Amino acid sequence: MYRLQLQEYEPRDILSRFSKGAKTATDKTIRKICLDCKICGGKLDSNSVDIAFKKHMGNNVKEMDFASFKQFVEGPLSQEYARAKGCTQDKAVADLIEKIKAGSPKMHGTTSVSNDRATQALTDVSGYTGSHKNRFDAETGKGKGLEGRTDHQDNSGYVGNYKGSGTYDKTH
Repeated sequence: MYRLQLQEYEPRDILSRFSKGAKTATDKTIRKICLDCKICGGKLDSNSVDIAFKKHMGNNVKEMDFASFKQFVEGPLSQEYARAKGCTQDKAVADLIEKIKAGSPKMHGTTSVSNDRATQALTDVSGYTGSHKNRFDAETGKGKGLEGRTDHQDNSGYVGNYKGSGTYDKTH
């Protein structure tokens, strides 16, 4: 009965989501599936999942395909899950299928945007004074680049180094 549910759901989608589009899964991918779908926890830890993976695949094979993944979920992983949760293996298979269906890859090790007062004060350009105020556009907050750091002077005139074109009094 549970084998039909797993086939209907197409675990190929699961493998491709968690392994970035690959058709096979390594022990690292299986560990990620178990952690992100909240299969690991309590008495079942990632070491138990690794041991079940090695029991299923052996020491020489590093990757499993779709068919092997189904056998792994219904075999060694469900046995470890049933032992850790204290339930029957059929119930364990059903729980695993539901958790895998509901799970999705999570972002691990990513940094979030800081919202503390110090960061807000440093990134708010409306509070800048002096020469720093000229380096940023007041409306958008974007930097002006070289235009905001240097005073550009027009060097056009009668002589090459003349710096005041158009400032000479025309009454003379």
